[in-house]
Amino acid sequence: MEHTVDEKYFIDFTSKKLTIVDRDTGELKELELFDCILGGTAGKTM
Repeated sequence: MEHTVDEKYFIDFTSKKLTIVDRDTGELKELELFDCILGGTAGKTM
């Protein structure tokens, strides 16, 4: 994939959901999590 450094964001949902516990009720809640990464070039200095 070719692109200019800092030109694009790459966004994707993770495959697993996170589970948290509501402190007040003890209810388990599932959360969707997504990653957002600003594109860059590995090994090059800007």
